[in-house]
Amino acid sequence: MNDQEIVQTAMIVLPVFGIVLLGLTLYILPKISGWSRLEVLYPDEPTEKAAESLNWQALYIGKGDSERLGLSYRGCVILEPCSSGLRIRIWKLVAPFSSPIFLPWGDIEARKATVLGIRVCAMYLGDDKTWKLSIIRRIAKRIADRSSGALSLPDDLQ
Repeated sequence: MNDQEIVQTAMIVLPVFGIVLLGLTLYILPKISGWSRLEVLYPDEPTEKAAESLNWQALYIGKGDSERLGLSYRGCVILEPCSSGLRIRIWKLVAPFSSPIFLPWGDIEARKATVLGIRVCAMYLGDDKTWKLSIIRRIAKRIADRSSGALSLPDDLQ
């Protein structure tokens, strides 16, 4: 193989490799973060009308209290408080293989948490409160206001 053939082969192989790697990453990240499991536990309720759509939000998702086992979605989350729960969507560009989830208000327990010295709202999910979603305090307050009292925040998050 001469130099010209090597360059031509690289011009084909490298972009294909990059696209495959990107696709694989976008497929694996929701599985690592637990989003795929939450899709099964909390399927979307498309009939629920959103009271408000909070775009460009950040969200940390993880299991348990360990910050190392989760994933942070920054600026690519849409939070939609509805009458009976909270719909969470991740942009299709960032998570093309993921579906929205719908969290009934009764399955959410809001607690105060600190991430890098910043007070946030940690929403623990399910009967055993295994899953944790963290959002900034200001957005948690807006969501609680739109929940018609169904989501209560601790006093130190108000």
